[in-house]
Amino acid sequence: MGASDSTTFWRVVFPLLASSVIGVGLLGFTLSYDERIFVVCGGLRPPHTTKMHYS
Repeated sequence: MGASDSTTFWRVVFPLLASSVIGVGLLGFTLSYDERIFVVCGGLRPPHTTKMHYS
């Protein structure tokens, strides 16, 4: 109703998108950090198994 395109973007569209972008960034960081902890703690090593010897 008289606002320019840039004003409309910064006052209407940007606040709506900003929270989504921040949320996706935090989710991505959390998931990648969780995988890093998993690898560092040895979660991807094969399980230690012993062979059964029958005599």
